[in-house]
Amino acid sequence: MVDVTKELIDRLEKINTETHLPLERRLIDTAVWYHKNKDRIPRSNIEKRLEFLEKSFDIMIELMAMSVERHQNVEGHSNNLWLPQGMSMMGDIKEFG
Repeated sequence: MVDVTKELIDRLEKINTETHLPLERRLIDTAVWYHKNKDRIPRSNIEKRLEFLEKSFDIMIELMAMSVERHQNVEGHSNNLWLPQGMSMMGDIKEFG
């Protein structure tokens, strides 16, 4: 599987020069960045590995937000916050609970 992943990442890196929409470009950039850097930090350096994973997680949240925004545009929603059908938003949404 590792060889397949490397092959896919190499292909993504080659097609990244083509014109893509922002979501696709960001996804390709992220996949290439992650797979090129994930093994560079020694396993014993927990602090740096945690920083790498936190940055990776932040990027994934950004990608999900871009995906939701595209979904909203396709469906013609004008909301800034996507909610599943049937749910409503009430009160301060900055905190859970």
